[in-house]
Amino acid sequence: MKRLSEVCKMLGITRKTLQQYNDIGLLKPTAKTEGGYWLYDDESVQTLMTIQVFVEAGYKRADIKSLLTAKQNEFPGILTDAIDKLKDRRARIDGMINYFQMLVDFAELPPEVLKSLCQVDIDKAFSQKNFKSLFEETIGTVSEQNGDAENIQAFTAFWIRLSSVGALISKGADSKIVQDSIRASYESLLNLILPELSNDVRAEFDLSPLADKKAMFKETVFDLLSKPKIIETLTAQYGKESVPFIKNAVLTFCEAQSSKKED
Repeated sequence: MKRLSEVCKMLGITRKTLQQYNDIGLLKPTAKTEGGYWLYDDESVQTLMTIQVFVEAGYKRADIKSLLTAKQNEFPGILTDAIDKLKDRRARIDGMINYFQMLVDFAELPPEVLKSLCQVDIDKAFSQKNFKSLFEETIGTVSEQNGDAENIQAFTAFWIRLSSVGALISKGADSKIVQDSIRASYESLLNLILPELSNDVRAEFDLSPLADKKAMFKETVFDLLSKPKIIETLTAQYGKESVPFIKNAVLTFCEAQSSKKED
C-alpha cells in the first residue's frame, strides 16, 4: 500500500486532485490507516495512471468513470477514440506553435512593412466572421496537417519575407530595404531546403556555384508567383504592381549577387 503523498509524488499530481476524484467517485482510496491517512494498492495506482491519460487526452472527469467500467471488448474502441483526441490536441498545439512562430517572423520585418500590414479595415475584416472564428481558422491552417512542423515554419518564414516585399514598392527594387528582404527570403528558403538533402547532395549543393543557387531561388519564387491564388492574394493586399515588383526585386538580387561569394 502507498500513502496519498507517495502516490502524488509518483504520478506528479496534487492532493487536491485525488480528493476531487474521491468526491466524484472516480477513484477512492483502497483503505485508510487508523490515523486517517489514505492508502492505495497497486491496482488503484494503475487505475489512476489510466485516469490521468484520459484527462490529458481531454476527457471530462465525469465521463472517465464510465470508461473505466466499460466491458473488455469495448476498450479498444475507447482507446482508439483517446488516440484521435490526442492527435487533434497535438495538431492544435502544433498550430499554436506555428502561429506564434509566424508572429516572430512578422516582428522581424522592416518597420515600413509592418506598418503596411497593420493597416487593417476592422469592419471589413470581421464582416463575415468574428475574431474567434477567424483565429480558430488560422490555427487550423498553420497547424501541422500534411508535413513536418519545422518545414511548415521554415516555409512560412520564407513566404512572409518574400511576400512582404510587395509593401515596399515605393522604395524601389534596388533599394537596400528591399534587397535586404529578398536576401532574408533567400536564406529562409535555404533553411527550408538544406535539412531535407542527403549528406552527399548537401555537399554537392554547398560546392555548387553561387549563380546556380540564385537560379534555383529565382525559379522557386517565379513558380510561386505564377499561381493564380498567389497573384490574387498579393494583388488584393498590395496592389496589381506587387507581383511584377517582387519578381523585379528577385532578378535584381540574383544579378547583383551571382558574381559574388557568399558570406
